[in-house]
Amino acid sequence: LDSVRTSAVKLAETYLCDDLPLNGINCSAIKSHTALSGTDRIFPLPVSNSQVAKHMRVAAFLAILGHELRNHIFQPVYLLHESSELNKFLNDLASEDEEAEAHLRSVLLRALVEFKSLTNSVSTKCTKSVVGTVASCVESLVLEAKRQPFISELKTYCAKACQEWEYIQKLERRVEFETGPDDNDLKDKKCWLPLSTKSSTSPASSPAKSHANGSSRNASSGAKGTKGTASAGSASPPQSPVEAASFLDVVVVWPAATAERENDTAILSLGYFLTAGEIATAMMEQKELPASRDQHRSARDNKRKSRTMSNAGHSFSENGSVASRSGSFLSPQVGNGSKGS
Repeated sequence: LDSVRTSAVKLAETYLCDDLPLNGINCSAIKSHTALSGTDRIFPLPVSNSQVAKHMRVAAFLAILGHELRNHIFQPVYLLHESSELNKFLNDLASEDEEAEAHLRSVLLRALVEFKSLTNSVSTKCTKSVVGTVASCVESLVLEAKRQPFISELKTYCAKACQEWEYIQKLERRVEFETGPDDNDLKDKKCWLPLSTKSSTSPASSPAKSHANGSSRNASSGAKGTKGTASAGSASPPQSPVEAASFLDVVVVWPAATAERENDTAILSLGYFLTAGEIATAMMEQKELPASRDQHRSARDNKRKSRTMSNAGHSFSENGSVASRSGSFLSPQVGNGSKGS
């Protein structure tokens, strides 16, 4: 599962960190997805090409992908695609009687060995469902020229995740996915990492001032002569597990995977979260962007007006000089001749 997690980040960094035409960005499908709309925290997505905006794009992609993987691919058995009643029953049974759930799941998996074509068909449908939902949500965050390669790699990624999960299905211990640091089951456990990507920025540093074209400028006094872009890992949150009980205002964007058995918990894969500082920085940029665009629009309008007035003055000057040389339309010198002739 660690490879599934790290591969998801690499996929996002490859396709969601490009400079985009801002008039083509549409975040409505992303914000309405359950992974983001279902949380009580605001998930800002600044419409710019700053490092903060790109970091939030990656985080949104991971949150949606992780949600879809849990709902469609990371299931106890592949028997039915449309109905989740069996998997829900196994989930409920596991909370009541772990041994009974493990036994029933093993029986089902052994029986389904004889129906490999059925399980393959179901897993294929599950994979297509994940690809379709994720691609439709983040389509506008991928450059148009890279959308087909993105979908192709997303299909490959989901198929590989499905193969990895088919092995995990056979484990005696049931795998659980934790999505909330405030969950009582997470107290005193180290299973979370702050999300660090090529676009990571430190919430402690001064937020980059975003302009209408999406460029960013480092406001720190020690950054003179440097560009406002962050290299991979620079100014990123510390890469060490954090006590889940110590942060209550974070937003989980990738679930932690654990295997529990009789109060014994094994951490299979760490989860990712956004800090409260990162959320606040993105919200600040999102609020500042409309004002910044209005200023740039006003500046463009003023330049256009100045240019128009300048052209009009230049035209008037030329017309005036011509008139002085040729005379007025009503001048007596202009005509067929003098009155006396």
